[in-house]
Amino acid sequence: MWRGVVVHCSGIVCGIATLICVVVMLPKGNWPRGKEAEQGRLRVLVTDIGNVPLQSQTKRDIAIKNNSLIPWTVAGIQSDCGCAVYKVQPERIEPGAIGTVSLEYRAPDSAGTIDRKVLIVFREEQAPRFICRITGFVEPWCYAMPKEVDFGSLARSETTEMPMRTVVLKLKPGAEIDWERSPMAPDWLHVKVVKRPPETDKKGVQGGAITIQITPIPPKHVRSPKLAGEVAFQSLRDPKTRLVLPVQASIEPVLSSFPSFLSLGIREVRERFTTKLVLAGPYLPKNVDQSFIRKNIHVTHSFSGRLVVDTVPGEKPGELDAECHFVMPETPGFLMGEIDVRCEGQGVIAIPITARVDKSKTRKG
Repeated sequence: MWRGVVVHCSGIVCGIATLICVVVMLPKGNWPRGKEAEQGRLRVLVTDIGNVPLQSQTKRDIAIKNNSLIPWTVAGIQSDCGCAVYKVQPERIEPGAIGTVSLEYRAPDSAGTIDRKVLIVFREEQAPRFICRITGFVEPWCYAMPKEVDFGSLARSETTEMPMRTVVLKLKPGAEIDWERSPMAPDWLHVKVVKRPPETDKKGVQGGAITIQITPIPPKHVRSPKLAGEVAFQSLRDPKTRLVLPVQASIEPVLSSFPSFLSLGIREVRERFTTKLVLAGPYLPKNVDQSFIRKNIHVTHSFSGRLVVDTVPGEKPGELDAECHFVMPETPGFLMGEIDVRCEGQGVIAIPITARVDKSKTRKG
């Protein structure tokens, strides 16, 4: 006679019973469904255990009522998880009586959604089958508010103060940060721990709240306008466990050209003309002068013998004018190339240029 059914996540018996059922890990495709469910022989009992800490133990009792005219005798349990202890008492549920499924769920060492199922099977052919479904969420050992930081657009200017973001870290009771290795951050981020929780009290480490401040220090020259990184905090109890805070920002270009593309249209053979580009950006000081231009701004192009570029202070503060003096070639066709502007030896901006040289527009004389 069955006296109880015990299931343990580690496979080690942790409950005393006259007879113990061996748990069968049931593949996902073998769960009862279809006609059996349609006929009312499959019943699903959902228990939501809410938010639980990492590696915590949660106990629940689930009631099963025998509302038939025959007794139900527990035959076995099939489970999709080895992380819980289930005990059904009594092993024989009389008509009109209520049986109890005692559950002990052990949360894993990683955060995530809980959705586990156990199938309870009775010997009697007319008896229904029960699926005990456990739902909930395993909370992380530490979480951040906000979960990520976006600084938006940053200007690379020595006179512009970089923005700062405040993040609060919440540690679960018993959690602790390894301050010798934390925080870990890329070079373009400055992380300051403003407030730490008390390290110990009468009951030992009890988690708490930590306030940090993050300030970007963007490099003067970057290959990509996008910066992305993360600030990481490592658990003292488990070095493999980390809290990762994603951080991103976009860098305003050192210089922008207006227009950013020169389409010169249809031009005459040997035609001479001048057009202007306006360069602006946080790299340029308000008082752009020839001394600054000679020292920092270098312009090259791919129109050998056909283009001369003069860089002069702009009409407005903080702007630079590039006066482009073109001489159209004698051979008709398409003219294509670009002007490259460099600051302190770094490639900053390229302005494409196109034109069409039409022989029919050749000047006479």
